[in-house]
Order: sequence, then C-alpha cells, then structure tokens
Amino acid sequence: MKKIGFVVAMSREMKVFLDKLGRVELVSSCGFSIYKYLFDKVELYMVDAGVGEIASALATFHLISEYKVDEIINFGVCGSLDNELDIADVVFVKSVYHFDRDTSTLDNCEVGYYPEWGEKYLSCDTNMLQKAQSVTRAKEVICASSEKFVSDTATKSKLQKEGAGICEMESAGVLLTCKRMNIPCLIVKAISDKADESAVMSFNEMLSTAMQKCSDFIYSYVKSIQ
Repeated sequence: MKKIGFVVAMSREMKVFLDKLGRVELVSSCGFSIYKYLFDKVELYMVDAGVGEIASALATFHLISEYKVDEIINFGVCGSLDNELDIADVVFVKSVYHFDRDTSTLDNCEVGYYPEWGEKYLSCDTNMLQKAQSVTRAKEVICASSEKFVSDTATKSKLQKEGAGICEMESAGVLLTCKRMNIPCLIVKAISDKADESAVMSFNEMLSTAMQKCSDFIYSYVKSIQ
C-alpha cells in the first residue's frame, strides 16, 4: 500500500483538507501532531510541522523515518512575486531558491548554491510534477524560501531578479530532507498575498479561500492514484 506524507506548516492551512477527509486518526509523535487517514488504497500521513525551514525539515524527516512514506507533498499558502498570479491561484514548485543560505565569504559560492547537489535552484521531482499537471494544469514556478516572512518591496524585487515567482518559509527544509533521503517531493502552494506590501493583511483575509483551492487539488491528486 502506497504511503504519502504531507508536511504542512500551520493547522489553519491543513484544516480545509482535514474537513474534506472527515474522521482522521490523530497521534502525537516526537512532539508533532500526525493525522492518519486511509484513502481507499493509499495511506495518508499529515504532520502539523510548524513554521520555518528547521521545523519543516524535522517534520519531513520524521514522516520518512518513522512512517516510511513513499513520497512527500508539501502544501500551504505563499506570497506572490509575480504580478500575473492572483489570490488563491495554485502553483507547482519546479525548483527552490534557498536565499538564506550564504557561504560566500568562505567559499565564494553564490547565495543559495549547494555544492553537493551542484544546484543553486534545487530541483523538485519531475515525475510528481508531471502527475500533478495531469490532474490540474497550473503554473510551475521557482520558490524563494527562507526563515523570513517577506513583505517588503525591496526584498521581493531582489527575489524577482533571481527568477522566483513565489516566496515562503518551508520548501527548502522539506526538499533538502527529501533529497538527502532519496524520497520524491511535490510542492504545491496557493497564493495568499499579491506582489506588493499588503502581505499581512492579505494573508489573514485570504487564507481560507487559497487553501480551499489548494485542498481541492490535493484531494484530486490523491484520488487519481487509486
């Protein structure tokens, strides 16, 4: 039986999907809340990871090592860096730019570059991306990921120049853990704020709408692999 692990930063982000599933089993494991659900022939394990790269990396490692999941899906809301993206648009992440990683003063590497992977833009699993596109057509973007909530125009402009279409605080932690453990990873995000300085206001107002669309896709994706 296939096992899918879901890493979600906040309980508010996963609530819409949990409500769609109905009754789930809740267990506490290593300080995490793990929601378990049997979806026909697929076992789902969803972790309330907490916000940030470190929390998401720990949660991802726990799902892989403890529950032996076959693949990881990270979903939630994000900030837009692309004026063509609207509130609640769902996007698929093709690669992650970890702009907090900066060893340039030691080794002259570019910000975000990982020598062990030979990549500045960490690539996601192409097979899972193709599967996602077969379920729902969505724009593929580069995600700028860090431990910082980005809301100022100056930082957004800098990230736009790097080619990033969205920004958030978990993807690098999830993806790097999956790469280390050779587990395929899909990252799905829904836009909660536009590419301007209204991030905090928009996030609080649009979270439910964005997560409804994101959850609809996740449900369809899981159903398609029965």
